[in-house]
Amino acid sequence: MAETITTAGRRVTEAATQTRTRASAKVPTPPSRTPAPSRQPRATRPRRRSVPATLRAALTVVLALVIALGALCAAIPAHTSGSWTGIQQRLAPQVRHASGLYLALTDMDAETANILVFGNATDLAGARAQARKLYAQDRDSVSTELQGATRSAGSDAAAQNALVGILDGLGQYEELASRATSLNDQAGAPAGHPAPAALTAYRQATDLMRDSLLPAANKLINANNASFTATYDDERGLLSDLRWAALGLGLLTLGALVALQVFITGRFRRLVNPALAGATLLCAAVIGTAVTMSGDEQHQLGIARHDAFDSVVALSAARAVGYDANADESRNLLDAQRSGQYSDAFFVKSQEIAKIDGSGPATYSSDVAAARQAYLADHNDVRFGGYLGTEFRNITFPGEGSAAERALSAWVDYEHVDHTTREYVAAGRLDQAIRLNTSWARGGSNYTFQQWDDAMKDDIAINDHAFADAVSSGQSELDSSLVLVIAGTAVALALAAVGVRLRLREFR
Repeated sequence: MAETITTAGRRVTEAATQTRTRASAKVPTPPSRTPAPSRQPRATRPRRRSVPATLRAALTVVLALVIALGALCAAIPAHTSGSWTGIQQRLAPQVRHASGLYLALTDMDAETANILVFGNATDLAGARAQARKLYAQDRDSVSTELQGATRSAGSDAAAQNALVGILDGLGQYEELASRATSLNDQAGAPAGHPAPAALTAYRQATDLMRDSLLPAANKLINANNASFTATYDDERGLLSDLRWAALGLGLLTLGALVALQVFITGRFRRLVNPALAGATLLCAAVIGTAVTMSGDEQHQLGIARHDAFDSVVALSAARAVGYDANADESRNLLDAQRSGQYSDAFFVKSQEIAKIDGSGPATYSSDVAAARQAYLADHNDVRFGGYLGTEFRNITFPGEGSAAERALSAWVDYEHVDHTTREYVAAGRLDQAIRLNTSWARGGSNYTFQQWDDAMKDDIAINDHAFADAVSSGQSELDSSLVLVIAGTAVALALAAVGVRLRLREFR
């Protein structure tokens, strides 16, 4: 019985197991599935990746433009400062040394002629001693000016060639001049009547001076002045180019900064980025500084070169030619055979100083006096040309007009004395002509010439001072502008970087 029950239980269990198996077979098991990764909307995912990259690229472009702008604007004062240094330390001194050399050379020849004219006259012993003293001073001046001209010539081939010509002839001239005065002293020649051998030696000396030394000195003046003018023209042209380049690059930089500002405003819903706004304003200030500075530098260059130094050149040349004309007076008294030649040379040089159209040797004295009266009546009526005409058409600075008028009046007086001296010579009154020509008393030739020369030096000093002021003003503005450009560029770079990095932090 128990066995029967056990068998029945086993069967029930097996049936149940079979039933579960058949149920499992009928219901399919769903395939295993891994959880799908969460997906972000396609419109959001690319935007979050591209905005930081766009900001970084834009910042790189902006920083590069700001650096380029700062470098260009800083190059303007750096380059112009070097040009001012060259003008002040090399170019202007070159012209001054050359003019001073010309003047000293021609006065050496004038004093040599005076020494011979005075002869052994006892009543002219003081004047003779003065002439020897002036000759020694001129020789020292020649040495000083030659040294200065040699130092400032640098690699200027034209200036160096002119200096070689002067150096080659100077020693020969001094030897001939010394021989002439020694021969005249040995002969005990009277005033106005040099010993024939002395006159021959002097003719050789003065011919060397007029045909070789003075033309070489004049070439030196022209070469140095041309070098100054070329540098001035180049610098003004470069400043103009740099100003336009700074303006163009500056506008591009401002455009990039504004575009970055607009991008950030649109993406981050902020009205303005203060750091970028500050950088934009600083870049605008840098641009304004560079443009204003370059314009101011051009203006100061114009004052220095044309308003001031053109007058310095004209007046210095007038002084040199005036000394040469004064030497022609002495030569005329010394050498009767060449009287016509020296008289013509005096007239030509007078015309170089104050040119009167249609005038001649006989009427020049009265013609230049009439031109002076016309100018005093109407300062717009400048009837004379030459070096003084150049100056009277370029009167710019306080006191310059007064000094120029004094120079013109003294030149009229000097020409009147010269005319009287020639009348004495023509009338055979050589002794009176010599005394008038060498007199330092009021009304004498030396006195009136000194009055003219003093007025010319005063006029030159006024223009020299104006030149120095223009150089100083130009250099001082460059120093302050360079500081502003560098500081403005550095701060603009920092602000631009800060302004963008603050937005980039929002993506971390």
